[in-house]
Amino acid sequence: MYHQICLLSSIQDASKSEHAIRAVWRSRGYDITRDYYLQHQALASSLPMTLTKPMQKDLGSFGRSYTKTLDNAVMTSPLLAEWKGTETPMITLFGRRGQPLGFDLFDNKGGNYNFAVAALSGSGKSVFVNEMAYRYRAAGAKVWIIDVGRSYKNLCELMDGEFIEFADERDNNLCLNPFSMVQDINNDMEMLLPLLAEMASPREPLNNFCYTSLSSAIKQVWDAKGSEATVTDIYNLLRIGKIYEDGASEIELTHMSVALEPYTKYGVYASYFEGQANIEFNKDFIVLELEELKSKPDLQAVVMQIIMYRITQEMYLDRSRRKIVIIDEAWDLMGSGSSGHFIEAGYRRARKYGGAFGTITQSVDDYYKTEATKATINNADWLFLLRQKPENIDRLGKEGKLTIDEWMKRQLSSITTDHGNYSEIFVHSPMGSGIGRLLLDPFSMMLFSTRPEDFEKIKNMREQNSMTTEQAIEVLLNERIKNDRRKRVDRRNATI
Repeated sequence: MYHQICLLSSIQDASKSEHAIRAVWRSRGYDITRDYYLQHQALASSLPMTLTKPMQKDLGSFGRSYTKTLDNAVMTSPLLAEWKGTETPMITLFGRRGQPLGFDLFDNKGGNYNFAVAALSGSGKSVFVNEMAYRYRAAGAKVWIIDVGRSYKNLCELMDGEFIEFADERDNNLCLNPFSMVQDINNDMEMLLPLLAEMASPREPLNNFCYTSLSSAIKQVWDAKGSEATVTDIYNLLRIGKIYEDGASEIELTHMSVALEPYTKYGVYASYFEGQANIEFNKDFIVLELEELKSKPDLQAVVMQIIMYRITQEMYLDRSRRKIVIIDEAWDLMGSGSSGHFIEAGYRRARKYGGAFGTITQSVDDYYKTEATKATINNADWLFLLRQKPENIDRLGKEGKLTIDEWMKRQLSSITTDHGNYSEIFVHSPMGSGIGRLLLDPFSMMLFSTRPEDFEKIKNMREQNSMTTEQAIEVLLNERIKNDRRKRVDRRNATI
């Protein structure tokens, strides 16, 4: 066995390149020396398919090839390779050395299928998540996307999906009464209770007394009215300051009723919660757009949780089918209060029903702003990192999500995005880790693009020319090709 490094460099950079190679091997405890006299043999032995019997004999004659112990052979073997991914290439990336890297969230048999995505603005996270949603839907999975900003509207139309917009309360016609969604109060209490607690205390978690009292109130109202109950019934019970007639009056219960009032028939959000829930998921690709609720963060957080509650019930109907739920701008949607308990309960249910929850933020720090977002990353076995700030990388090490040594820090700091060509993504899972590049065709790049100019062009062509999303993209790509050809011709003429 022997080891030979063949360095290809320009004359000007030869010394610099040699020092760089020496530094790499020295950092791993090896001291390499320059080959002065046998360059022909060294070059030939470095080329592929040259280790024939005559070559082996020649190397042995010069003392370059000799017998080693098994341990030494393993430790000195120059195995320079990239992670190949998991056994199922549902999503395909390419390593920096050209190694195809395929993975499937559901290949993680020993843990959960949930994932977290963090990337700076403009680094390609929306394109990556669009591709993920497209791939899983094409493979037969049911996909829900909770979004703010209409980043997935074009894909939704192309996939013949269902685009559900939550309008302002004045124009709202969607009812989200959580009681009419309950199937088994004992099983559903783990999600119903933190949902009502979020309404009653959106800024901070309820204390033990209030949390327990709210649980008793929910049970009492359910026993009396069943699925016809509303938040108004909880409000009326708590307003008198006691759960049971013979109980003592507690001012804290009255305070909770005041906080619940906006969600009752007396409040400004009555249209969302009074009556039977009418939100249905009739198709296999559903986008739920919460842009119009952005100015009301408390309501937005409650609506998001009710949607998650409704989705987990949908998951229960068919455990044999894969289900993916994607929450974009997660830190802004999740809220505070008791959301952490709700998220943990929802994530546990998804695992049992063959589903996966995924969250997307612009920074790793966003995952540690509230208990809810912290619960999402702590319950996600898959982590996808695009371009990040150095301090965000350090945060992952401090929180114990990744083991950050100098090599890992260099790798994560080197992740980049070449707009129009590829985005680099660090994939971390219980089955391995690696950096891959997302390479897409021009049609997919245009379809998934969130650049204002691309989005507006597609929107205008659809509205003004009555085109489908597919037709609009084809026209825009053809125009782009013609413009590129014209520019090349102009440059060629200018040089003549």
